[in-house]
Amino acid sequence: TLVLPYLRRRLKLSGIIASRVIHTSGAGESWIDERILDLEQLANPTVGLSAHPGQVDVRITVRAEGDTAARRELDRIETEVRRRLMDAVYGAGDTTLARAALDALARRGWRLTTLESGTDGALLALLGDGGPAFVSGQLLPSTLDEAAFLDELGRTRSALGAEVALGLHLRTALDAVRACVSVQTPDSDLQRQFSYGGPPANAPLWAANMALDLLRRSLA
Repeated sequence: TLVLPYLRRRLKLSGIIASRVIHTSGAGESWIDERILDLEQLANPTVGLSAHPGQVDVRITVRAEGDTAARRELDRIETEVRRRLMDAVYGAGDTTLARAALDALARRGWRLTTLESGTDGALLALLGDGGPAFVSGQLLPSTLDEAAFLDELGRTRSALGAEVALGLHLRTALDAVRACVSVQTPDSDLQRQFSYGGPPANAPLWAANMALDLLRRSLA
């Protein structure tokens, strides 16, 4: 408790440095760059990007005289980032993509079951215990073809009485990685194909995040 005040006096430092992280999914780094490039060129606060498989974080850092001023400036930039990136933003701080999707399910009073294949259980790992909105998750054999996988997804949803089923079928063929994501809800039945060109070791995490992003968007 004595060191920081001493250093501030000794080095003639004033003010504080505070930061906040805004989380996005379903949008590439270049797409985000196009929309907030002028913010990234600011001297204070500073705005930077950090890319992860299937997600991009926007970090805002500000130097201010005190907590109130720092919070005010962080709020101002966060509001502008959210306005420009719209539904690509799913949360901030400690919010995870899985939590954002599960919270959207809970608000509707719906329950989720998941099936995945070719992912080494990456989707289950992100969902964790999931809480009351998560009924069950299964990892199916990687030998199952896409048509059989989708049939099993529908049967599982019906058998468990879950309102929502999320299916993730990940395959590598001819050096191309493709993820088929299916979201079945009482309101819609969505299927999307995604291609991946990054490091192969990151493909399961990328695919799981793409699946969760499609789920949370379908519940918006």
